[in-house]
Order: sequence, then structure tokens, then C-alpha cells
Amino acid sequence: MNKRDIGQDHIIHKLRDCQERINEAEKIKGGAIDALLEARALFENLFELSPDALVLVNRESCIMRVNTEAERLFGYSRQELIGKDHELLVPDRFKEKHTTQMNAYMNEPRVRVMGIGLELRGRRKDGTVFAADIDLGPIEIGKEFVVLAVVRDATKRKRLEEELEGYRQRLEQVVAQRTAEFARANAELTREIEERRKTEEGLVLRASILDSAGFPVFLINTKGNFVYANEAAINTYGYGRDEFLDMNLSQLLRPEEASVVPGRLKEVQETGHMVLVTIHVRKDKSLMPVQVHHSLAKTAHGQFIVSVMRNLADEPELRLLFDEAPGAILVTDANLRLTSCAGSALDSTGLKPVQCLGMTLYDYLKGSSFEKALLPAHQGALTGTPTSFSVVIRRRRYFGWAVPLRSTKGEIIGTQSTMLKAPDDKPKPRRRTAK
Repeated sequence: MNKRDIGQDHIIHKLRDCQERINEAEKIKGGAIDALLEARALFENLFELSPDALVLVNRESCIMRVNTEAERLFGYSRQELIGKDHELLVPDRFKEKHTTQMNAYMNEPRVRVMGIGLELRGRRKDGTVFAADIDLGPIEIGKEFVVLAVVRDATKRKRLEEELEGYRQRLEQVVAQRTAEFARANAELTREIEERRKTEEGLVLRASILDSAGFPVFLINTKGNFVYANEAAINTYGYGRDEFLDMNLSQLLRPEEASVVPGRLKEVQETGHMVLVTIHVRKDKSLMPVQVHHSLAKTAHGQFIVSVMRNLADEPELRLLFDEAPGAILVTDANLRLTSCAGSALDSTGLKPVQCLGMTLYDYLKGSSFEKALLPAHQGALTGTPTSFSVVIRRRRYFGWAVPLRSTKGEIIGTQSTMLKAPDDKPKPRRRTAK
């Protein structure tokens, strides 16, 4: 018979059954001898081949018998154990508690598992202590009452339970940590969604307000790419809203001036704003003098530049004031290209103001009566030196001055000259020559 053929949970009941059969056989004489021998043989087999350590203890707590597994588990031989107090197998620090538990059991003997809910320990011959599971069962041998103790080394089970408990605790910690992370992520996501909703509502409201403005308004990123254009910009420049979203601010300038855009945008980011007068090109390639206001806007989504354009050509009152002014006003960029020109004194050039936009000052003044006065004055202003001048146009004298135009950082970005007709200047009478 193999040890594993005997179920551990039923060893006490089987041994008790065997002993009861022995007791019954002993009461019967004659033909019961064979049954008695058979019962005793079965008891011996069950006792010795049990996979657990078995210890028989009488009411006086003396060890009556042990099996081979008990010898192996505790390290004692049978001769060393039989007749000794069973507390020899109990660690000293557990003896008092063990005695109390055994006395209570002896007063009310029954089959029960002492390991449930208890921290039980056994002690080997070498003094080592091990965790143990102990099942108890009362057995009557003849007229004597004994207790059968089934002892099982629980070291591996305890270690496994401790490992499982450690895994469980770590799992609970991970679950709690992940749950907290998910809760934080959910709260953050909820907050972001709410902020985005408010932002989108605000953008829709602002866009509707800007669309109602009567002048072009753009929102561009720090690279100069358009991210928004209002209705006035669409109507003024001729591009559709989707077309603007694929364009850069430099595309509104003439090709030769497109390279100045990065520097201007950098200045806006550093100073926060910029105002300049320049020339923009519509979709139909027509030129348009504009005054541009760039302002830096810092948002949660990054930095953007709000650009407001003022179309000077569409302001008749301003144009009339310039055109009928008793003199002239010329505005150039840093390359001395005209960005604005107006005034009655310019009629002598034979060009309308809109025709002169984008021309260099050299080409515009070439061959005119005030080329020698105006050109050096603007050249001097471009070096930072305000320069005054006078000129006679159609027998009328004009006084003027040219000054540099500077950015908010003090850099020269262009020039401006203003000419006014001298109030007391009268045309000189022609001398008659004798025939």
C-alpha cells in the first residue's frame, strides 16, 4: 500500500474505525480471532503508512506510540519518545498555552482540527521550531482513552501563504495606485474637456465678434502662418477662409519684401506690438497701402499674433486730406520703396498715388524737379539724420523735412518726408527782353 493511497483528511476516522473493530473482535471469542488479526493488521498499516506524523498520547500526556513519519519529522527515534511527556515536542514559549488547550480538549474530546485559527508550532530534536497543522481525534484502545494527534509540517504552506499574502497586498497597492491614477486622469480629462468647451465657446463668440468688424483682422502663429481671418479680410484680399489657412503672412507682401516677415514677427514677440505702414498684394495682384497693427497674444495653447490691417486706399477722407494737402507726404520702407504717397505737389510726376506704391524713390523721383532735394533728404533720414530741404515746383517754393521711421526697438525701418508750400512765396515776374 502506498502512503498517498490514504487520504489525509480521513486518517483519524479510519484509525478509529479500525480500533473499534479490534475492540469488538476482542469481545467475541472463537471465530472472531481472524477478524481481530485482520483489523489489527489494517490498523498497523494505516498507522505506519500515514503520510503525516502520528502520535498517540494518553490522558497523562505521555507518548504511547509514534509512526515512522513522526520519527522523521521530529528527529527522535521511537525509543526516545515513547513514555515521554508529549510537551517534549512543543516549543517552550508555547507550552503554557498548549497545556491549557489540551486540558480543554481532554474535558471535551472530539475530532477537530486544532490548526484552524491557531498559530501552532512543533519542536524537533535539534531545537528547530516549525509551523504545524495538528488534527486531534479521541480513540478508545480497550478500556483506555487515548488521543491521536496528526501532525503536519506547515512550513511550506505558511511560506506559500505569506507569499500569496504579499502578492495580494502588492496587488491591492497596485490596484489602489492604478485606481487613483485613473481617477486623477479622469478628473484631469474632465477638466480639460470643460476648459476646451469653454475655450471653444469663447472662440466662437470672439470669431463672431471679429467677423462683424469692418476691417481685416488676422490671427497668425509665431511662424507667420494664418490660423484665422475674419470676413473683412476675406472681402478685402479676395482669398477664401480655407485659402488663408494654407498661407503665410509673407504671401501678402511683394516677393522682394517677403524676407522681412520673420524679423518683424520676432520683434513682435520680444516687444509685444508693432505698427507699420506697408503695401499688401491682393489675390488679383493689385497693390494696397495698409497700416498694420501687430499685437502679441499669449494663450494656454501658445503664442499668437493678432494683426489688424487698415486699408489706407479705402479711406476717402484720409486720401482726400493727403491729396489736397498744400504739399506732399512720402513714406518709404528701409529699401526706400514707397509705401505711401499723397499730396497735390506730386501731380507734377504724372503718376497717381496708387501707381507709385512699390516703386523705389529713385525711380519715382527720376527726372522730376525735386529729385535733387528729396532723394538726398531720404537717404540722410535712412542713416538716422533728420534732413530739411526746399524745392521749387511749378514756380512755387516748398519747404520740407525727412525723418527716419523707427521700430519699437529703435531700429530704422523706413523714412517719411513732408513738404509744405511756403505761405509767402509768390511767383517771380518774368523779365521782358528787348526785341
